[in-house]
Amino acid sequence: CGCEQHVKIFQSMGIWIENGTIVPKPGDIILYNWDQSYQPNNGYSDHIGFVESVSNGQITCIEGNKGEAVARRVLSVGNGNIRGYARPKYSGAGTAPSNPVTPPVSGGDTPNKNVAWYGVVNTGTLNVRTWAGTENPQLKSYPTISQGTKVGVCDTIRDKDGDAWYYIQIKGDKGEKYGFVAAAYITKQSSSKPNADTTVSDDGVITKTPQWVGKVVADVLNVRTWAGTNNPLIKSWPRLGYGNLVDVCDVVNAADGSRWYYIRIDGRIYGFVHSAYIEKV
Repeated sequence: CGCEQHVKIFQSMGIWIENGTIVPKPGDIILYNWDQSYQPNNGYSDHIGFVESVSNGQITCIEGNKGEAVARRVLSVGNGNIRGYARPKYSGAGTAPSNPVTPPVSGGDTPNKNVAWYGVVNTGTLNVRTWAGTENPQLKSYPTISQGTKVGVCDTIRDKDGDAWYYIQIKGDKGEKYGFVAAAYITKQSSSKPNADTTVSDDGVITKTPQWVGKVVADVLNVRTWAGTNNPLIKSWPRLGYGNLVDVCDVVNAADGSRWYYIRIDGRIYGFVHSAYIEKV
């Protein structure tokens, strides 16, 4: 039974989600189409796996036949190769805790208003609520925030289902306000400093220490001076090819909210590439 036949079966069962851009849930079945690298992706499915977890805009999957083995794959939410998801109607759901709302991680009676780190919205439109949970009303001042919006993350609260929500600080035309958003829709923004020839503004210094090894999964991958397609290619090593290995040192979000890796090539050259085209090995 091939992958595309699975899609037909899932459709007939009413559990198929024809949307590769959603934030999946653990236990979802993920289908890929390697012949297309953009959304919406409605091509022929040729690989399948299970979603193990989702955190900070990154999906961890368990798959068979990955490098001739059962292994994990990490990719960004909305990756262009994602064909869609199936969500089985699992039996034996867990029991809700007797005290469903977990206190803030700061341990106080109210959420902490001190910004711990900064993040960027990684979905088209994100609802901001008065407390953790979709049953709570939206904030009047900022009922929604759009993709790419930078926010300060102050604290973490668990809703009645045990899902994590961030207590965030929003600054805009309606002043400084605080509210709650689902944690899966915020990608942590690395502390970083742009090169002199870019117009991006941020604080801190980006790390050049390799964190893990990645493999290029695009035929041709542009290497840029900063995160974002509007920035020029680096002169020393402007392009990479399929299968090239690089050291991934840090993560930066471009002005449009897209996720980019700061990489080291050949142990000596540094640049930025879009995260969708690097696979952890």
